[in-house]
Amino acid sequence: MSSKNLIRANSKTIPVLPGIMLVACAVAMLIIPHDKLLGRTDVDLYYLIPIILGFSGIGWFLTRNFYKNIFSLSNRKEILKHQKRLERTQHLAHIAFFEYSWQKNRFDVSRELNNILEVEEEYESLIHLMMDKIFPDDLVRIRSHAFLPHENDPVRRGELEFRIIGRNGRIKYLFAQYEHHYNLIGHRIISNGWVQDITAHRVNEMALAESEEKYRNMFALESDALFLCDNDTGDILETNAAASKLFGYYPPEFKAIKIYNMMENAEKLKENLRRHHEQLVNVSLRKKTGETFTAMVSLAYFIWKGRNVHLAAIRDITKILSNEKELELTKFSLDHAALMVYVLKKDGTFHYINEALYKTLRYSREELLGMKIFDIETDLTPEEYLERWNELKKARQMHVKKSHTSKDGTVIPCEVITNYLIVSGTEYKVAFVQDIRTRIELEEQIKHSEKMNAVGQLAGGIAHDFNNQLMGISGYAYLLRDKIRDNKLLNYVENIIKATEHSADLTKKLLAFSRKGKYISVVINAHEIIDECVMLLKPGLGKQVEIVVDDNAENPMVEGDTSSIQNAILNIAINAKDAMFGHGKMTIATRNFVVDEEHRINKLSEGEYLAISISDTGTGISPEIREKIFEPFFSTKDSGQGTGLGLSATIGTIQAHNGTVVVESSPGEGSTFTIFLPSCHQEKAANYVIEKETVYGEGVIMLVDDEEVVRDVTRLMITKLGYNVVAFSDGNSSIDYYKKHGKNVAAVILDLVMPGMSGYDVFKELQKINDKVQVLLFSGFSTNDEAQRALDMGAAGYLQKPARIEKLSKELIKIAGRSRFYEHETSEEDWSGQFPQDESINISKALKLVNDDRSLLKQIFRNFHKKYHTVPDTLLSQAKKNSFADLYLNMHSLKTLFGNMGAEELFLFAEKLEKMIDVSEPVEIYSNRYFIEFIHQLKKFILVLENWDGLKDEQKNQQTVEPQRANNKNPEQAIAEILEMIQQYSPANTKRIKDIIEVTRWPEEAMKEISEIAGLLEDYDFEDAGIKARNIQSLIQKTI
Repeated sequence: MSSKNLIRANSKTIPVLPGIMLVACAVAMLIIPHDKLLGRTDVDLYYLIPIILGFSGIGWFLTRNFYKNIFSLSNRKEILKHQKRLERTQHLAHIAFFEYSWQKNRFDVSRELNNILEVEEEYESLIHLMMDKIFPDDLVRIRSHAFLPHENDPVRRGELEFRIIGRNGRIKYLFAQYEHHYNLIGHRIISNGWVQDITAHRVNEMALAESEEKYRNMFALESDALFLCDNDTGDILETNAAASKLFGYYPPEFKAIKIYNMMENAEKLKENLRRHHEQLVNVSLRKKTGETFTAMVSLAYFIWKGRNVHLAAIRDITKILSNEKELELTKFSLDHAALMVYVLKKDGTFHYINEALYKTLRYSREELLGMKIFDIETDLTPEEYLERWNELKKARQMHVKKSHTSKDGTVIPCEVITNYLIVSGTEYKVAFVQDIRTRIELEEQIKHSEKMNAVGQLAGGIAHDFNNQLMGISGYAYLLRDKIRDNKLLNYVENIIKATEHSADLTKKLLAFSRKGKYISVVINAHEIIDECVMLLKPGLGKQVEIVVDDNAENPMVEGDTSSIQNAILNIAINAKDAMFGHGKMTIATRNFVVDEEHRINKLSEGEYLAISISDTGTGISPEIREKIFEPFFSTKDSGQGTGLGLSATIGTIQAHNGTVVVESSPGEGSTFTIFLPSCHQEKAANYVIEKETVYGEGVIMLVDDEEVVRDVTRLMITKLGYNVVAFSDGNSSIDYYKKHGKNVAAVILDLVMPGMSGYDVFKELQKINDKVQVLLFSGFSTNDEAQRALDMGAAGYLQKPARIEKLSKELIKIAGRSRFYEHETSEEDWSGQFPQDESINISKALKLVNDDRSLLKQIFRNFHKKYHTVPDTLLSQAKKNSFADLYLNMHSLKTLFGNMGAEELFLFAEKLEKMIDVSEPVEIYSNRYFIEFIHQLKKFILVLENWDGLKDEQKNQQTVEPQRANNKNPEQAIAEILEMIQQYSPANTKRIKDIIEVTRWPEEAMKEISEIAGLLEDYDFEDAGIKARNIQSLIQKTI
């Protein structure tokens, strides 16, 4: 209550006795007549007594009140004094008192609340201001406290913490305690209490929490193992992750042991802890596994949560103590490093040298240690050495190129990294030296390669257009040759053809040298290629040149492009012939060679190689010439005698086949060129056939080429071969035509390089229309590997322009007639009862594979049952014996047959098992769950076949497929077609192969194997049938 209110209350206090006296005096004056009192001068005492008493009372009253006011003033000063003390205390404690009358809506507060709220002292509506300043998220909670129901309790108390928004948006934290007073009907009368600004306390708490979090993070992330332990009991209170990692305990396990339990000498540790030693070294500690190690322990002592504790930081110093061993290992590593390493003193003497240095320089260690740097760096003077030393001292490290001279005088170019080092006050120069002779050779080779590549880029740039023009010239020449009967004119035409072939050969050599030509990779028997080369060489060698062939290689198989490898051998052989000038001996020999660590050939990878050596007894090659012989356009022949591209094309071809060419020659002693090609262990070699015969065919051929001359001449050539030709100058028009008439198109001849839509893009669009479209890529030059990508996607072949008509005819006969659309969809009711009925067999898919030939499909099912009805037992036996080779062959054959019969689930089983077996180290599959399930499904499939009525009557409902009989089939052409169809692994070809066999006149010596092929095809044994067909093909070629 304020001082003004106190004074107001005291002034209302009136004494009772003086009041009575005052009333009595007033009554007396009323009783005594006025006239008696006023009219007499000798007033009687009787009349004066009331008057005296009245005035006495008034005087006493006034005197009393005077003294009373004096005493009230003194109390007020005392109260004000206490009030100031209270206000000062409230200010220091940031506490304000408040009282709110709910009935009068009056809010009385102490002055400190203004300070807490940061407002002026005289603010009319303080409670509203306070509510405005409360943090929004706390308003609801404050209201719930303010309107707390009485619950039959006249006084309810509570406390809460809340936030307000101070000046400049600063958040302040307040704590309040309060009590609500209620009347008898539960209405709030008075609410009072106090509120305190606890912002500083809360900020300190948050800072403390942050500090503790930092400590915990530091504690957890410390690389040393940390233990917080009770100093008196040895209990482990806290550990970090490094402690668990070092000792092998999980954090909870540390709680169950004491710090002493991990020490080899626990008593010694206790004594050190009692003495508060701060560091212990060479302490033997024990891990959870029992393993011991040597550690350094740092200790810090303090009080934590009322307990005497110490923090122990433990570091494993076992490795530090083994520094001598590490130094010894380091020295060993430097001694045996591949780089040369030496350490020089300031006077130029060697302080240290490693093994690589003295061995490279051909000195002993003792010899070199007794020498100075000037002895191996002969062009370095002592003055220059000191100058470089000072430069190194400033730079600390230098990278230089210099030469070192070996004991035998060899100058070795080196790359040196030198470092400046001070050890125990002594200066050293540490040098790491690399012999860069090999690098210099490689750089020279790279320069040479870049030069070669430039020529290759030129060749690639002109090849397409040049070959297109040659195609026009040669094509019209072929057509003209057949029209001319005059021998003289015919000779002219033949010379035109030879000139175009020679020009085309120049382009091929350029492309081969630059490795930009197209290679068709097949398995080749090199001995057959060599025999063919000898046959071609003999007419031009003359009678005085002997040619000898030594086929010493047990494995003559290589993989590559037949024509390219033959040309490489011919190029070297022709140069050998020219070097002998009409007399001498040429030897072509083969041998198998293994490249390994001991036998290195240039940069060939380790492995097995076939070496083909062409030796001559000619003039030989000097070292200066030998360095240039593989450069393009380099020739030692007279002008007009050669192009200088033969050997450059040879090295390009062989390197493109991952091989190399090695030359050994000396002037006057002849030369030996050895071709190294990676060996191939496949036995199925592609037979090399010289394209001399023109083969005729029939059908519609689409021709797509943007060059008008090429398009016209190619159209005429194909027409001459018996085909109908539809020609297009761009890709879009050809695609539109194929969409409408593709069913009638036997094959597509497609140029790769065309403006707008490229040949590769056209091929992709054609495949979208018919994924079995037969496309022969026909181009002067293919860039960006488009030809290979198209071949990988299913293109039927690649033919380089210009092409002989004989070669074109052979390529067309291979693919014409293979394009088919399968538009006829057969419904299940069409074949109900005709085929084995089971949900695992997709008859619709199987019929598509045989061109809807139901008779053929029935025969496939019958033949499968005939040959494979016991195959489950065979597979189980092979699996039990781990006969993986036999298993693989059976699984491969079964997979193909399942696909042909539409047994999709069994096909997937066989495919997966085939992959499981076809690895370098297959695992046992006899007990494999997948294999067991496959055998189960296979038995079910065979049972379905056995229950099929069609199996009991093979001849019933069998339809005869009219053979597409070949006209004028000769044995060579027939066996080539048979072999090609066998390689497709399709039962649909079986009938046609038999027809070709019947209408072909075979040599007597081939009849036995021909009949065997027919039997193998009955059992769908395409692998063995293919082997027989190749044998017959070789026999026929030898006969011819």
